[in-house]
Amino acid sequence: EGVALAVARSAVEDGYWITPHLYNARFVERPTLLSWIIAAASAPFGSVSQFTARIPIILFLLAGCLLIYSMLRRVCASVPAALLGVALFLACPIVIRAYVMPTADMPLAVLLFVAFFVWWTANSAGRISLARWATIGGILALAGLMKGPQPVSYFALGIGLFILITRDWNQI
Repeated sequence: EGVALAVARSAVEDGYWITPHLYNARFVERPTLLSWIIAAASAPFGSVSQFTARIPIILFLLAGCLLIYSMLRRVCASVPAALLGVALFLACPIVIRAYVMPTADMPLAVLLFVAFFVWWTANSAGRISLARWATIGGILALAGLMKGPQPVSYFALGIGLFILITRDWNQI
Protein backbone atom coordinates (compact mmCIF):
# COMPACT_ATOMS: atom_id res chain seq x y z
CA GLU A 1 0.00 0.00 0.00
CA GLY A 2 2.70 2.46 0.97
CA VAL A 3 4.79 1.87 -2.14
CA ALA A 4 1.90 2.48 -4.53
CA LEU A 5 0.97 5.70 -2.74
CA ALA A 6 4.56 6.94 -2.55
CA VAL A 7 5.08 6.34 -6.29
CA ALA A 8 1.77 8.11 -7.02
CA ARG A 9 2.76 11.00 -4.78
CA SER A 10 6.10 11.25 -6.61
CA ALA A 11 4.26 11.39 -9.93
CA VAL A 12 1.90 14.16 -8.80
CA GLU A 13 4.33 16.28 -6.81
CA ASP A 14 7.64 15.73 -8.65
CA GLY A 15 6.42 14.91 -12.16
CA TYR A 16 7.87 11.38 -12.38
CA TRP A 17 5.05 9.85 -14.43
CA ILE A 18 6.93 7.65 -16.90
CA THR A 19 9.81 6.45 -14.74
CA PRO A 20 8.49 5.80 -11.25
CA HIS A 21 10.46 7.20 -8.35
CA LEU A 22 10.26 6.31 -4.69
CA TYR A 23 11.66 9.00 -2.40
CA ASN A 24 13.72 10.54 -5.25
CA ALA A 25 15.26 7.21 -6.28
CA ARG A 26 14.22 5.41 -9.47
CA PHE A 27 11.92 2.50 -8.61
CA VAL A 28 11.76 -0.36 -11.11
CA GLU A 29 10.87 -3.27 -8.85
CA ARG A 30 7.29 -3.81 -10.04
CA PRO A 31 4.70 -2.44 -12.48
CA THR A 32 3.04 0.82 -11.51
CA LEU A 33 -0.37 0.98 -13.21
CA LEU A 34 -2.15 1.33 -9.86
CA SER A 35 0.17 4.20 -8.91
CA TRP A 36 -0.55 5.90 -12.24
CA ILE A 37 -4.31 5.53 -11.70
CA ILE A 38 -4.05 6.92 -8.16
CA ALA A 39 -1.86 9.78 -9.41
CA ALA A 40 -4.34 10.58 -12.20
CA ALA A 41 -7.21 10.65 -9.68
CA SER A 42 -5.14 12.85 -7.35
CA ALA A 43 -3.67 15.26 -9.90
CA PRO A 44 -6.69 17.61 -10.00
CA PHE A 45 -6.39 18.03 -6.22
CA GLY A 46 -2.63 18.64 -6.27
CA SER A 47 -1.65 15.84 -3.89
CA VAL A 48 -2.40 12.25 -2.98
CA SER A 49 -4.82 11.98 -0.06
CA GLN A 50 -6.59 9.15 1.71
CA PHE A 51 -9.70 9.88 -0.35
CA THR A 52 -8.06 10.09 -3.78
CA ALA A 53 -5.98 6.96 -3.09
CA ARG A 54 -9.11 4.89 -2.46
CA ILE A 55 -11.38 6.23 -5.20
CA PRO A 56 -9.88 3.97 -7.93
CA ILE A 57 -10.24 0.91 -5.69
CA ILE A 58 -13.88 1.73 -5.00
CA LEU A 59 -14.54 2.22 -8.72
CA PHE A 60 -12.96 -1.16 -9.51
CA LEU A 61 -15.07 -2.71 -6.73
CA LEU A 62 -18.23 -1.26 -8.28
CA ALA A 63 -17.13 -2.48 -11.72
CA GLY A 64 -16.69 -5.97 -10.25
CA CYS A 65 -20.21 -5.81 -8.81
CA LEU A 66 -21.63 -4.77 -12.18
CA LEU A 67 -19.76 -7.57 -13.95
CA ILE A 68 -21.03 -10.19 -11.50
CA TYR A 69 -24.58 -8.90 -11.83
CA SER A 70 -24.33 -8.83 -15.63
CA MET A 71 -22.87 -12.32 -15.86
CA LEU A 72 -25.49 -13.81 -13.56
CA ARG A 73 -28.28 -12.13 -15.49
CA ARG A 74 -26.87 -13.57 -18.76
CA VAL A 75 -27.15 -17.11 -17.43
CA CYS A 76 -30.88 -16.54 -16.83
CA ALA A 77 -30.62 -15.90 -13.11
CA SER A 78 -33.40 -13.82 -11.63
CA VAL A 79 -32.74 -10.30 -10.40
CA PRO A 80 -32.79 -11.41 -6.72
CA ALA A 81 -30.33 -14.21 -7.50
CA ALA A 82 -27.99 -11.80 -9.30
CA LEU A 83 -28.21 -9.35 -6.39
CA LEU A 84 -27.42 -12.20 -4.01
CA GLY A 85 -24.32 -12.99 -6.07
CA VAL A 86 -23.21 -9.36 -5.77
CA ALA A 87 -23.94 -9.37 -2.02
CA LEU A 88 -21.90 -12.54 -1.56
CA PHE A 89 -19.03 -10.94 -3.46
CA LEU A 90 -19.20 -7.87 -1.23
CA ALA A 91 -19.37 -10.05 1.91
CA CYS A 92 -16.26 -12.08 1.03
CA PRO A 93 -13.57 -11.39 3.69
CA ILE A 94 -10.82 -10.84 1.12
CA VAL A 95 -13.00 -8.34 -0.74
CA ILE A 96 -13.91 -6.56 2.50
CA ARG A 97 -10.20 -6.10 3.18
CA ALA A 98 -9.85 -4.50 -0.26
CA TYR A 99 -12.47 -1.83 0.58
CA VAL A 100 -10.00 0.13 2.68
CA MET A 101 -6.58 -0.75 1.27
CA PRO A 102 -5.29 0.82 -1.93
CA THR A 103 -3.53 -2.30 -3.18
CA ALA A 104 -3.50 -3.77 -6.67
CA ASP A 105 -5.46 -6.87 -5.65
CA MET A 106 -8.98 -5.57 -6.36
CA PRO A 107 -8.16 -3.88 -9.70
CA LEU A 108 -6.20 -6.95 -10.77
CA ALA A 109 -9.06 -9.31 -9.91
CA VAL A 110 -11.56 -7.14 -11.77
CA LEU A 111 -9.32 -6.87 -14.85
CA LEU A 112 -8.87 -10.65 -14.94
CA PHE A 113 -12.62 -11.07 -14.53
CA VAL A 114 -13.23 -8.61 -17.38
CA ALA A 115 -10.91 -10.68 -19.60
CA PHE A 116 -12.80 -13.82 -18.63
CA PHE A 117 -16.16 -12.11 -19.22
CA VAL A 118 -15.11 -10.97 -22.70
CA TRP A 119 -13.92 -14.49 -23.54
CA TRP A 120 -16.97 -16.18 -22.00
CA THR A 121 -19.53 -14.04 -23.84
CA ALA A 122 -17.83 -14.72 -27.17
CA ASN A 123 -17.35 -18.41 -26.44
CA SER A 124 -20.95 -18.92 -25.37
CA ALA A 125 -22.12 -17.19 -28.56
CA GLY A 126 -19.82 -19.47 -30.57
CA ARG A 127 -17.95 -16.66 -32.27
CA ILE A 128 -14.52 -15.91 -30.91
CA SER A 129 -12.71 -13.69 -33.38
CA LEU A 130 -9.19 -12.39 -33.68
CA ALA A 131 -10.42 -8.94 -32.62
CA ARG A 132 -11.94 -10.46 -29.48
CA TRP A 133 -8.62 -12.16 -28.65
CA ALA A 134 -6.82 -8.84 -29.24
CA THR A 135 -9.21 -7.16 -26.79
CA ILE A 136 -8.55 -9.89 -24.24
CA GLY A 137 -4.82 -9.42 -24.82
CA GLY A 138 -5.13 -5.69 -24.14
CA ILE A 139 -7.03 -6.32 -20.92
CA LEU A 140 -4.45 -8.88 -19.83
CA ALA A 141 -1.66 -6.40 -20.64
CA LEU A 142 -3.28 -3.94 -18.23
CA ALA A 143 -3.52 -6.72 -15.64
CA GLY A 144 0.18 -7.41 -16.16
CA LEU A 145 0.90 -3.75 -15.45
CA MET A 146 -0.84 -4.11 -12.09
CA LYS A 147 1.35 -6.81 -10.54
CA GLY A 148 3.49 -8.38 -13.21
CA PRO A 149 3.06 -11.33 -15.57
CA GLN A 150 2.21 -14.00 -12.98
CA PRO A 151 -1.52 -13.23 -12.61
CA VAL A 152 -1.94 -13.25 -16.39
CA SER A 153 -0.87 -16.89 -16.34
CA TYR A 154 -3.97 -17.71 -14.23
CA PHE A 155 -6.17 -16.66 -17.13
CA ALA A 156 -4.00 -18.49 -19.67
CA LEU A 157 -3.92 -21.66 -17.57
CA GLY A 158 -7.68 -21.69 -16.97
CA ILE A 159 -8.75 -20.92 -20.52
CA GLY A 160 -5.96 -23.09 -21.94
CA LEU A 161 -7.14 -26.09 -19.90
CA PHE A 162 -10.72 -25.45 -21.02
CA ILE A 163 -9.63 -25.40 -24.66
CA LEU A 164 -7.64 -28.62 -24.18
CA ILE A 165 -10.49 -30.41 -22.42
CA THR A 166 -13.13 -29.36 -24.94
CA ARG A 167 -10.71 -29.78 -27.87
CA ASP A 168 -11.86 -26.49 -29.34
CA TRP A 169 -8.68 -25.99 -31.39
CA ASN A 170 -10.05 -23.16 -33.52
CA GLN A 171 -9.67 -20.80 -30.52
CA ILE A 172 -5.92 -21.24 -30.69
